[in-house]
Amino acid sequence: MDAETAPPVPLFSRIETDNDKDDDFFTIDVGGRTASVFRRARNGVRGNYYLKGWLGARQLLRCTGFSTKGMARDAAVKIWRAALESRFDVLEATKLRKDKPVASIGEVIEAFSDHIGEFNLKIKPRTTAGYTNALKTVLRKVHAGDVERVSTSALTEELCEKFFAAHVKEAGGDLIERDARIRGANSTLRNARAMFSATAMKCYRRLHLPDLGGFLKASTMDDPTVEHQEITSAAMWEIAQAARWLRDQMPALYVTHLLYRHLGMRNDEIENARLEWMEKRSDVVWLPDGQRRAIAGYMVIKKRKEWAPKRSSGEVPIAPAVWREIRRFSTAKQPGDFLIEARNITERSWLVDRDHSEFVRPWMTEHSKTSYELRRWAATVVAKRQGDEFADRFLRHKSKSVAGKHYLTAHAPVAPLTFTDCFVSSF
Repeated sequence: MDAETAPPVPLFSRIETDNDKDDDFFTIDVGGRTASVFRRARNGVRGNYYLKGWLGARQLLRCTGFSTKGMARDAAVKIWRAALESRFDVLEATKLRKDKPVASIGEVIEAFSDHIGEFNLKIKPRTTAGYTNALKTVLRKVHAGDVERVSTSALTEELCEKFFAAHVKEAGGDLIERDARIRGANSTLRNARAMFSATAMKCYRRLHLPDLGGFLKASTMDDPTVEHQEITSAAMWEIAQAARWLRDQMPALYVTHLLYRHLGMRNDEIENARLEWMEKRSDVVWLPDGQRRAIAGYMVIKKRKEWAPKRSSGEVPIAPAVWREIRRFSTAKQPGDFLIEARNITERSWLVDRDHSEFVRPWMTEHSKTSYELRRWAATVVAKRQGDEFADRFLRHKSKSVAGKHYLTAHAPVAPLTFTDCFVSSF
């Protein structure tokens, strides 16, 4: 056979010649379990040794990383021993799970809270608590009493259907409230299912769980289309007038309102904001219509030792009058003190989330959210004055242009929102 008709050399091939077959193929034994080790070749060139063995019905094939027989043998023994020990651990854990009754909801919550941080290094304690609370919320709509004692066998497709029916029924004939209930139910169920993601399931290796396919795959209701409505000038004036009362009666809630309204901050950012986040840096912005806007300083939202932003970092400009109002209630504070005065973290969370939501709710009956609508309003004001790009920077969105992400080291500042933008005069 000439060279032109000779079959091509396979990319990978076992080398088994009469002269070097003993060197290119041998077996190893670990605890009575054997595996083969052989050398592979690439385009006819002898390469590294590979280990091949069977773990039940699964074949293990690993490269030893060595081309010399002695070193390859030592490496293969270590790989084979580790694989066998890992399989024994899995079998032992499986046996333990089968010997136990089906885990309760309380056991799942405890295991998730104790171990999820080992497998998901980015998850925050607040997110963990949110997932566990969502799971309990789903169960409480259907089961009475202590839901932590309920068996995980209750997590079925039928449970999801009953949860949706009970949650949406509470809206009655109010179509706006019904849409809000559907969005809320979908969000709650997504958070509850997050406790059984591929990563989270590693927390339950010692627990016996039932088949959760129905619970995880149950269809949700389509989120109603949301058409965001702009807060009217009249409503904004009324909100600003009502905030004057907060200034004297509830100063902590008043500062919270300023951070929502003038800086467009998220609730998590407000709850964690400290005095040192406010950096004094004077600047001036000229708007396209010729208006001059002064900047007294910036709220610097970035990753710190004790906290990290939800999406991305950024600096929010603060108008002089707004700066004075915020600092008016911080004269006795140290740089590391929270901007929002509260006795503890729970009280601060309730104030920022629930109390402020109740404060603005009378003006948000036709909107999908409450406090968050002020963030939308502020971004809309910025977009109208300077364009969408400036609104993105004001909101500190993670998505940026190629130039903004990789090249630009400075940007034209966003014009701060003043009291005049809220149709009231400065104090």
